[in-house]
Amino acid sequence: EKSTYVACKDNGEPYATWEVHPSFNPSEFNSLREKNKSLAEAMFECKPGFSEDMFFQNDKPLLLAFEARYAEADIVVESEGAKYKNNWEDILDGKYSIDGTGYFCIHVDLGYTHNKAALGIAHKISEDRSDDGDYQSVIKVDALQCYYPEESTGEINFTKIREDIFKIKSNGYPIWKVTLDHFQSADFKQILNHSGINCELVHFDRNTTIYDTFKDIIDLGRLYGFFDVNLIYEFLRLQKIYGRKIVAAGDAPKDAADAIAGAVYHASLMPV
Repeated sequence: EKSTYVACKDNGEPYATWEVHPSFNPSEFNSLREKNKSLAEAMFECKPGFSEDMFFQNDKPLLLAFEARYAEADIVVESEGAKYKNNWEDILDGKYSIDGTGYFCIHVDLGYTHNKAALGIAHKISEDRSDDGDYQSVIKVDALQCYYPEESTGEINFTKIREDIFKIKSNGYPIWKVTLDHFQSADFKQILNHSGINCELVHFDRNTTIYDTFKDIIDLGRLYGFFDVNLIYEFLRLQKIYGRKIVAAGDAPKDAADAIAGAVYHASLMPV
């Protein structure tokens, strides 16, 4: 039985990524190939040895939700007339006005590789009842902040992240819940809980519930986000493996994507 490809060589073999996009060099994928040859072949040589799919197969709702558009193939730019922005600085300064429920949901991805941590904030604007009787949330993405290793230590300063959360609370913003990924999160969680902030651990790698809910809200046109090109590229590089796990393609990061998806997911669960 022959395989059919959208585009292939004269001998029927598929094109590799670097053959379609000459700007890529095959050596750029060596690190992944050394770690997982079958994954590398599936992702970059069109030779899948297992089931994997791009998570956002239809990226139009995603781009619309985050006020983005394609300027040309694979080049994402901000949409004309974009209304929203990353309100991180205004929130820290206490100048941001929150609408809807008035409660922040915060998710912190502490970074498995220690290259970056990210904090996402979202809140529920409203909750409407659909024709079939289900309640559907309208969510706004308020802010995203990324943290990088400090030059003096080479490590991410988790204390600074906690201080930022305490600053948000001291500025008078109600926080419904802070959620953390499970990497080195036990002490972080305990400190926040002892300070009166509801904090829980969540696990992105156990199932796809968080991302599936996030995607559903986007597909329904019920998410209002702001343009951040790096964040959008993180979303576009997400893949679903074996139908039960969301990963980033190759060595691409997904810390910011996890932070926003986690905040949006928990905002959708918050009672009105």
